[in-house]
Amino acid sequence: MRMNSKNTRGSCAGLARITLLGCLLVLCCGACVSPPPAPEQSPAFDERMRDRIEGIRRSGQCVVEGDELAALKLITALYENNGFQPLWSRPGQANALLVAIRDAWREGLNPDDYHYQILSRILESPDTSPVDDVGRELLLSDAFFRLAYHYRFGRVDPEKLFIDWNFERGLDDLSPQALLNQAIEEDRVVETLQDLLPDGPYYRGLRNALATYRDMQTHGGWQQLPEGPLLKPGMSHPQIAMLRQRLAAEGYGETDSGPADTMDPALEAVLVDFQKRHGIDEDGRLGPATREALNTPIRQRIDQIRVNMERLRWVSHSLPEDFLLVDIAGYRVLLFEDYRLIWSSRAVVGRPYRKTPVFRAMMTYLVLNPSWTVPPTILRQDILPKLRQGTAVLQEKHLAIIDNNGRQVDPDSLDLAKLSAGAFPYQLRQPPGPANALGRIKFMFPNRYLVYLHDTPTKSLFDKTQRAFSSGCIRIDKPLELAEILLARNPGWTPQRLQAEIATQRTKTVTLHRPIPILIMYFTAESGEDGQIRFRPDLYDRDAQVLEALNRKLSFTPTIDNPAWTQ
Repeated sequence: MRMNSKNTRGSCAGLARITLLGCLLVLCCGACVSPPPAPEQSPAFDERMRDRIEGIRRSGQCVVEGDELAALKLITALYENNGFQPLWSRPGQANALLVAIRDAWREGLNPDDYHYQILSRILESPDTSPVDDVGRELLLSDAFFRLAYHYRFGRVDPEKLFIDWNFERGLDDLSPQALLNQAIEEDRVVETLQDLLPDGPYYRGLRNALATYRDMQTHGGWQQLPEGPLLKPGMSHPQIAMLRQRLAAEGYGETDSGPADTMDPALEAVLVDFQKRHGIDEDGRLGPATREALNTPIRQRIDQIRVNMERLRWVSHSLPEDFLLVDIAGYRVLLFEDYRLIWSSRAVVGRPYRKTPVFRAMMTYLVLNPSWTVPPTILRQDILPKLRQGTAVLQEKHLAIIDNNGRQVDPDSLDLAKLSAGAFPYQLRQPPGPANALGRIKFMFPNRYLVYLHDTPTKSLFDKTQRAFSSGCIRIDKPLELAEILLARNPGWTPQRLQAEIATQRTKTVTLHRPIPILIMYFTAESGEDGQIRFRPDLYDRDAQVLEALNRKLSFTPTIDNPAWTQ
């Protein structure tokens, strides 16, 4: 359709007038109305972090999205010293820490103790997270400090479990703040934390065993054996087929060489291996003790490994290069030089009602041909009740009554019926000789428990698998070998001289030119250099106490010797 040119010109003129009027209106309104204010800017990170740190100092607590922070002293000092600037701003650093937290599961620890759930959500969906950048920063630093402390010293504080705990747990001069800063600066968050774990085959072996047994658990573990008769090599019984399946489920050797229901030599050998690795008499029989070990749930074995990994974390970083280790539950004594095992011996330890204590001391001297003075506990519980009935116990144990002046007292001159441990002004002493309870030599490390290592005339006890027969002291079956090693650094003390001095049957004290630390510990699971896991009966029922503390809700209270972790 054709448009009229006159109308077109009129329309254009009208449009121009409207446009000009609109512009004038805008200019007039702009002249009398203020522009909208700019949106208020949020405070800078350092201001908000300063406010949060001051709040922590005032209240003594900090909770981020339901997770309570634990290392408050370390965190406040960290950000005050850092000018309240962020530390976890580099790409990948926070995710690296999350990987390290996840790996705590491999160490028998719970990743949720280190904010794993909330940090996973934050890092996975940062745009929708209700936690701001300050809260994220605090959670990450708190998780690092917790994990570093637990890797280096253990999650459980042994001083709270054992009031007489005296092992060193220092960290030299390493500052936890410097540790975190260095880990971030060098981009070694995972590696820095891993470096804090115990090193060596014992801990690594337990870690591998933990993974193996957890894998077994995911595949169903093993079935319980029902009650049944004593099954011996050569016998046939329906339960023997079940025994084969049970041993195979835990990864023991080949047992399918003969009839399924017969205890053939191959099955017997595998069962002996099981017994050896569980501290049971190695008789190749399916008896009560073996059946009980076979029926221990896999969950309990996993917990047993975790407990002993924790025990290693308590002490591994404070070990000297040379030391003597008494493994109570393993009934053995081990000598290490330059961290290498150079000697071992079977041992007899305290009965369950006279437990050998866990402690650390310094062995400083030996006594050749020692006399034996009856200690207070044995005097009170064993000797005095018999002595009140007559003097036969004195002849039986070759004991002499000694007064405070060192003179021997005639027992017939005493009113034996009135003797009491609380008012006994004498000592009962056994002279040196072949019948002496301490044998030919004792190894002295002064301690409040009056515990020491010594020889014994009762050698037959070393042939038993479980050897808890003493009143607390540790008897060893190769005392002369140990003495020769320890005296090798004493000028003139050859093995020949040692034998000659013992042959005199005279008591002689020999100071060690190089004293050696002795650690008396308790382990119910171990993995040696061969990689095989070995379980021991919990002789003193100590595992449950450690396990309960290991699983308890986290309470982060550093109590180590280094003030950098506590101030």
